[in-house]
Amino acid sequence: MEKTIYYQNGEAVEKSAFSPDTGDAKTIAYENGRARVTNYPDGYAVTLPTDDFEPDFRLSSLRMRYVSPHYVLNASMEDKSPYDNDREGWNTYLTEWVTRYIANDEFLACNEISRLRSAIESTEMLEGYTVIRHDVKIEGLEAEQMPYHHVAIVRKNDEYVRFYLFNLKAPADLSAEVDEMVRSFEEIVPRGTAQNPPLTLPVVVPDYWNDATKAYYAKLRGQSATDWGFFSASMCDECDPNEVAHQTRRIEAGYAYLSRALDFSYGIMPTYTHISWDSRINHFPSMMAQKYAGGDGFNGKPVLQFTYQYTTHNNENLDKYTPTFNILRGKYDEQFRELARDFKAYGKPVLFRLNNEMNTDWTSYSGIVNLIDPDITVAVWERMYRAFREEGVDNDIWIWNPFDGSTPFCKWGEDKCYFPDPKTVQVLGLTGYDMGNKDRIRSFEEIYRALYKKNSPWFTEFPAVISEFGAGAGGEQQYIYEEKQWHATALGRNADQQAAWIREIFACLAKRDRPGYEFAQQIKGAVWFNCNDYAMVDDKLCITNYFELNDHLADSVAAFKEGLKGQ
Repeated sequence: MEKTIYYQNGEAVEKSAFSPDTGDAKTIAYENGRARVTNYPDGYAVTLPTDDFEPDFRLSSLRMRYVSPHYVLNASMEDKSPYDNDREGWNTYLTEWVTRYIANDEFLACNEISRLRSAIESTEMLEGYTVIRHDVKIEGLEAEQMPYHHVAIVRKNDEYVRFYLFNLKAPADLSAEVDEMVRSFEEIVPRGTAQNPPLTLPVVVPDYWNDATKAYYAKLRGQSATDWGFFSASMCDECDPNEVAHQTRRIEAGYAYLSRALDFSYGIMPTYTHISWDSRINHFPSMMAQKYAGGDGFNGKPVLQFTYQYTTHNNENLDKYTPTFNILRGKYDEQFRELARDFKAYGKPVLFRLNNEMNTDWTSYSGIVNLIDPDITVAVWERMYRAFREEGVDNDIWIWNPFDGSTPFCKWGEDKCYFPDPKTVQVLGLTGYDMGNKDRIRSFEEIYRALYKKNSPWFTEFPAVISEFGAGAGGEQQYIYEEKQWHATALGRNADQQAAWIREIFACLAKRDRPGYEFAQQIKGAVWFNCNDYAMVDDKLCITNYFELNDHLADSVAAFKEGLKGQ
């Protein structure tokens, strides 16, 4: 029996209240076991493989999601390409920002992902359109993990910016069904405006936390000041003794200089750990964490911020191996459990920042690496969370920390597409840099006011920590990489501008109680990334951007000292 359900702004309405020209209008028409969905703002209609699904409107402005026992489909209209609307621009965008990994057979082989059939680029599957299809299987997964992934890219001939992306995963091979779905595709004139429902997520304070962690989190949420930390080097245990000694010297030198120069005691001590370095497994830095952190928010010591990344080579081997798919297979479960046991043994509260900057193209756990599917990134986050729960960890404060600008340039990879189960997150992480080498710099207020607007109203109840940030002050030389060569360019800013940027941080924080400065009120912690950027040019290691606070940046050091004193 045929029926149509009308949706306006994510809610089912009577046909009389349905208005495609205003708001976010969508319909689902059911007939003979199939369902045809029409998305008016994004300008398309398509028939789904079955009719037993639930539509998910939470991110309607970015993507539509259809959840069935037989598949999960993410569908988006993409029009964010920064390239020219021509074939060359399209080819650059497609190969760099969309299919770079799923089209790479070496990458698939390294990660035990098999093709169900050869990749397809067809102008015959759908008249007037070019269709690109990829059908792969992640080997070694159970059916309930939906190992079959089907990607369809639908682009009107002679249109090189706007296209449609369908990403369907299933417990069985649905290649033929997705082909049929593509053939049913129809582009319509867009009407109305896609929008997300006004969702404000509540903060769920875990009842399993120990008393010290509950007390610290309550203090963090309620305080009007901002806790500060500076990253100079990572802690490490149980690795090469020379590396431990080297990192120890860097940590102690940075801490000694900043404590003296700023007349300041760290509130947060940050560190980074990768899942491994090639074949060498990395562990929780128990000894160094006790020595250099050990804080609980009340004992005068800095609280540990522990950033853990699912990468085996500092995100430098993206075209080869990523741990993500072996995490799905359970091959890292025991390592996660060991990490969890070390967390618990540490005892003090830990700001646990897992897989930061996932909404980019430079991390091993990003959506573009993970078969154009942010859901995989969410799945491996939640797998770690389950390991911690099963091991009884009671001092883990989870930070979800995307980058302020999402790349690839797309809707399917925007940060909210990576948000996991809300009960697994207690702190919103913020990261926005001004790298300092463009004609126009972005001020601190511009970056973090825009982030607050972007995150509202979803995360306005969450305390926020700027888990890493900075403003560059130029360097010895600035280099850009073009046409397979490094070229020297003029620097766009200097130490005076960096110092002014730092002063602006504290000017904003001082206004946190004023109307219009809610973005500053939400910021409960901040970590300056106190390491310079480098590049090898003509066999010479050059500083391309100064972030490290030292006597070379005396004005910036003075700006920090003045700001911290006035908190």
